[in-house]
Amino acid sequence: VLSVLLTFIYVLLKRTDAAILAQQRELAENEDRLDQLAEQSRSIAWEVDDKGVYTYVSHVCKDVMGYSPSDLVGKKHFYDLHDHHQQKKDFHEAVESLFERKVSFENMVHPIRSADGKTLWVSTNGLPVLDANGVLKGYRGSDTDITERKAAQETILNTNRQLEIAIARANEMALQAQLANATKSEFLANMSHEIRTPMT
Repeated sequence: VLSVLLTFIYVLLKRTDAAILAQQRELAENEDRLDQLAEQSRSIAWEVDDKGVYTYVSHVCKDVMGYSPSDLVGKKHFYDLHDHHQQKKDFHEAVESLFERKVSFENMVHPIRSADGKTLWVSTNGLPVLDANGVLKGYRGSDTDITERKAAQETILNTNRQLEIAIARANEMALQAQLANATKSEFLANMSHEIRTPMT
């Protein structure tokens, strides 16, 4: 009876081990999928504490901003990545208001400074992380690099401005041509009249 019981326990443990291994493989595959999507979309997952200090940053940060997670976690506030003092202050105040109200935010577009000093544009999304009593523990969210999209938008805006200037100039030239045409018509009418009715 004891050997049957031990065999039964052994079979159960083998099945449990197999199930745990299968779950671990599935979890690893899901993490790989999410990592690949994050890398492809240039999206950085992050978490900050209630003071705004990074507590987690995904490895995609290195590819996008040039910072390794260890450069930021426990060392930098989210607003430290802004290079201009006033810009840093304004962004900090805007987000501090969100922290106080414990609200989520979407598509907050703002510039940040990469490790090599270049300006990157990111779209930031964040959700408050609350404890069981509703006390703010921090925020969790993502920054997506939209630098190329922002540059394309600027190019389109500049092209539109140039087009508006060109259209205004063309309209002005058309008006001048109409005035010149009217003057020419008036001159020809006068000349025709003078030719038909010579002076006596």
